[in-house]
Amino acid sequence: MESLPKITIQLANGLDLKTISSLNKVTVNTIKYHIKEIKKKMKLASTYELYQFAHMLKSLTDST
Repeated sequence: MESLPKITIQLANGLDLKTISSLNKVTVNTIKYHIKEIKKKMKLASTYELYQFAHMLKSLTDST
């Protein structure tokens, strides 16, 4: 799913779920589902870990 990295970066940029859903033309529930999938795929135990991961990913993409 190519939308997972995109959503992760949007979270790192501080966007809320409603804004992310609007930008991606999906429902908030779809974004919540994607967040669960990201957490499961990356073996993240909490939303806090997801945000840490998102910020790390963002810093890597900003430096390239």
